[in-house]
Amino acid sequence: MDTPKPSLLHLGELSIAIVDDDPLVCEMIGGFFAEKARFAQVLTFQDAKSAFGPLARRHVDVALIDLYLQGDSGLHCIRRLAKNRNAGLIIAYTSSEEPKMIERALQEGAHGYVLKAEKLPVLLDKVQRAMAGEPALSAAVTKTLIGRLVSQGPNRARLDQLTSQENRVLALTADGLACKAVAEKLGLSVNTVYLYNKRILKKLGVATRLAAVQLFREAQAAAASVD
Repeated sequence: MDTPKPSLLHLGELSIAIVDDDPLVCEMIGGFFAEKARFAQVLTFQDAKSAFGPLARRHVDVALIDLYLQGDSGLHCIRRLAKNRNAGLIIAYTSSEEPKMIERALQEGAHGYVLKAEKLPVLLDKVQRAMAGEPALSAAVTKTLIGRLVSQGPNRARLDQLTSQENRVLALTADGLACKAVAEKLGLSVNTVYLYNKRILKKLGVATRLAAVQLFREAQAAAASVD
């Protein structure tokens, strides 16, 4: 059974913050949520610096944050707010459909990612869904994320098993460096690099370093094609 979305009556008891360096966007969205959605409180900020202090000291139920702000970035703002105990739902509200930006925003702690191209009633619907515990993602964003996962395929999943140091060893090997050169580059002994190579082959399920390098390059190419 689907979780019912909050009614507008419930929304009338809540607060929303809008962080966007375009005053027209703040005015338009702020006015819409104040009148149409009947949020009890609508706060607007035109940069991350002015927003973080007030939002860190008080609870706001929903924060819409643009990713491209003057001065401090929206991603930094999201990261700082996500670590604060007063933070409510954080939704990236931006025009960027870049896969890396989408992933970064969600990794930094955003609960959703809504594009500015959406009409305001759709934005309201996404906010309501987020408050009901559902993903707050524009359809285009969902399509991008699914496409990225499909394109990366099983190779990326296998490579994700490697530690950061094993990834460094494999990346340098893929660049054409021999074991001795890899050891010098990373400040390791040659024997330690040999040990890392054995672990890499075992985790990737391949028999040779050449096969491991091929797998690594295929995953890199797949990721680049999505970007």
